[in-house]
Amino acid sequence: MKKGVGFTLMEMIVALGVFSVAITIALAGFVNILDMQKRADAIRTAYDSIDFVMEIMSREIRTGTEYCISSFQGPCSPSFFHFTPASNSGENTAAYQINNNRIEIAVVPKIQSIQASNWIAFTPPGVKINNLKFKVTGNSLNNSIQPMVTIIIQAEATVKQGANVQLNLQTTVTQREIDS
Repeated sequence: MKKGVGFTLMEMIVALGVFSVAITIALAGFVNILDMQKRADAIRTAYDSIDFVMEIMSREIRTGTEYCISSFQGPCSPSFFHFTPASNSGENTAAYQINNNRIEIAVVPKIQSIQASNWIAFTPPGVKINNLKFKVTGNSLNNSIQPMVTIIIQAEATVKQGANVQLNLQTTVTQREIDS
């Protein structure tokens, strides 16, 4: 055999060291990308949950009547809203409120007042509602002003590694009469 053909032990050790450093850097970047993807998925899931709650509330309010105008439970406040849902032929009153960092809904007959047992949690677990506000303009008794309800939700969700994500959603709903 000829001398000088091949690599020396020292060259192999240096090449293996450089290769190991390059692989370690690439692997760390890959793990970081996976963590960011998991965090983004958790944020998207939390946002979708709150968006779903907002959509259901908007749909019910859009087709409802008598926004905060009956003597039921007194007047509405920024965090308590009641109306007559169209789905119940005007016999019931629906109400939304924030309680223990959750949005709750209650549907009761118009002549009955809401009891603590009537409230049902409306938001998914893992999502903390920090603020819920309703702003009502116009009402269904005054035909000259289109009734509108603005819903504002400020929520917080805990994602991977205990990081909190703030979610702020707002929508304005105008009343739509259902064709009979």
